[in-house]
Amino acid sequence: MMTARVFANKYCETLCRADSNKADNDGRTPTMAACAGGHVRCLLLLIEKGGADLSMKDNLNSNAAYDAILVNSVNCLSL
Repeated sequence: MMTARVFANKYCETLCRADSNKADNDGRTPTMAACAGGHVRCLLLLIEKGGADLSMKDNLNSNAAYDAILVNSVNCLSL
């Protein structure tokens, strides 16, 4: 059985291999997914290694900061 920590690490590794600014059909980016999940480590990697553009907006005009606010991820917002 996979522990939550192992799952989170695998999720982060997968997310960080993606193009940090490539949006899906809904305009969502890996950066937005990291913020929506409160994954600070992933967000840091996307910013530092992937050159993530935090100002990008999805089809509903939401950005990564908005996603972090929705899940009360103060750590993501503080980056």
